[in-house]
Amino acid sequence: DTARCEIEMLSSLRPENCGVYLSVPFCPTRCDYCSFVSYSNKKLFDLIPSYVERLCRDIEKTGEMIKDNGFEPIALYIGGGTPSFLTEEQLVKIFRTIEKHIPTSNVREFSFEGGRPDTLTKEKLNIIKSGGVDRISVNPQSTCQEVLDAIGRKHTVGQFYEAADLAMSAGFTTVNTDLIAGLPKDTMETFSKTLSDVIGIGFENITVHTLSIKNASEIKNEEGAFDAEGKNGRECVSYAAKTLGEHGYRPYYLYRQKYMSGSFENVGWCREGAEN
Repeated sequence: DTARCEIEMLSSLRPENCGVYLSVPFCPTRCDYCSFVSYSNKKLFDLIPSYVERLCRDIEKTGEMIKDNGFEPIALYIGGGTPSFLTEEQLVKIFRTIEKHIPTSNVREFSFEGGRPDTLTKEKLNIIKSGGVDRISVNPQSTCQEVLDAIGRKHTVGQFYEAADLAMSAGFTTVNTDLIAGLPKDTMETFSKTLSDVIGIGFENITVHTLSIKNASEIKNEEGAFDAEGKNGRECVSYAAKTLGEHGYRPYYLYRQKYMSGSFENVGWCREGAEN
């Protein structure tokens, strides 16, 4: 099913098409399962203004390279880290630089990784939307507070609901959310409730990850936190596939990483037309 969807999505691409990814590798705090290169302490936060300046220079140079080589951007993605951790002024500066230097007339999708609900405000969402973004993510990983506390994710379930409501009301074409199967303290009961919650909110795009533990993650050193056999993850992943299919979602991409619980995969699900 995934392959059929990908073939359909890729059929219209031409050799000169390209995507542009902008990295903002800062997070307000670091989740215990995370192994990405992201910076989350005061000393490194002091580097953010300089980083934004360098990023804008990079955008300018990338725009020159795109034009010199006859490329045509069709997808833009601002990811992290947590790009919405930046200030309103920093976001405005980045979007103005993109507008000035990156050709966007043929862009089909402009995505922004909101990610952490505790970093999203109505003002920031308005800036992001005004900057041309039509797709945004708001990620709880779970709607069980005990699970969030167990993985060191420093936001509340209530903050997720508030951020999701703000994002849904801001006029984006597609709003995505991410879940993780196999988290510590998560059960089939709490996972199924999380899935029911995000379907009920109306997300057009739902990614179901399986917990992956890397050397750089805090959780690696917590005894019993990681189920290598993936018994719970297997039940959750199977339930997600069945339930999402019944609610009109289809898989449009999947990938595996090393050290995933039960050796399962990460799958992107969406309603038709909300593929990314």
